[in-house]
Parts: sequence; C-alpha cells; structure tokens
Amino acid sequence: MDTPTILFVDDTPTNLDLVKAILEAEGFHALTASDGPSARNLIRARQPDLILLDVMMPGEFGFETCARLKSDPVTADIPIIFLSALDDVKSKVTGLKIGAVDYVAKPLYGEELLARVRIHLRIRETNRALVKEQASGSGARPVPPARNSTASRSRSKSCSGTRVATASNC
Repeated sequence: MDTPTILFVDDTPTNLDLVKAILEAEGFHALTASDGPSARNLIRARQPDLILLDVMMPGEFGFETCARLKSDPVTADIPIIFLSALDDVKSKVTGLKIGAVDYVAKPLYGEELLARVRIHLRIRETNRALVKEQASGSGARPVPPARNSTASRSRSKSCSGTRVATASNC
C-alpha cells in the first residue's frame, strides 16, 4: 500500500496544524481544509484514503458534509471519522448513522487518534482487497453461518445491575 493520504477538515487553524503535524510525524500524507465545501472539492481532486471531519463548522456542519460525501458514488467509500467537541450520545449516533466509521470526542489524544486512523485504513485496505479478489473470480466460496445450537446461543446475564446478552461470563 502506498503512503496513505488523510484529509483533516476543521475551521480552527490550531487544530489543523496540530493534527497535520501528528499525521505527518507518523509518515502519512496530510491534507487540510477549513470548511465542508472546500473539503469536498479537495476530496474529488485528491481522493484521500481517510477523512477526519469536525462537526461544528460555520456554514456547513460536518454532518452535512458527510451526508453529501456518502451520497456521491465517487466519494462514498472513503471512511470518515468525526472529531468533535460534541461528545453527547445523540451527536455520536447521528454521525455514525450518516455514514461515519468512527467518532472521536475532543480533546484529541494523538495516540488514540493514530490508533483509530490505522485500524480504519487497515479495514479499508482489506475491503478493497476482498472486492478485487471477488471481481477477479478467485475468491473462495462464502461459508454459511453456523446453525444455532443450545451450546452456541447467547445467554442473558445481569452484570453490575445492567442486563446484557453474553456468551461468556461478565
């Protein structure tokens, strides 16, 4: 895989500089944009491997930018990770439902951000390889799902007062 290109979109220059420095120190190609419309133009021209997208930006919120990217066949498969000061569950779920693969609440921690970037790049590369393999006709036949048996069914247990479904002990 070539050196991955990552686009970071944020309206705060300090954030742009900080995240760009973190990414470049790890050997990534880093692009930046300060708003959704300029990000979309850059994305169509440069086709980054992953997008880090702020939610709260003037003019066009990150949610709108994400929705537009996901509705465009040229950009729909680029993974988007939201980075936002909005850390409530509703915002996180909204971002994921719109099409983001992850959501990281600010303040950012370089080590966490890099771990998430790496895993989503690895997932994207694996998906591309599988699609390529299937297109060439050399893919193995899919394995049917295992049948439910009493031994393999999840059991419902109570852990710390919270009801959860589990196949093992809490």
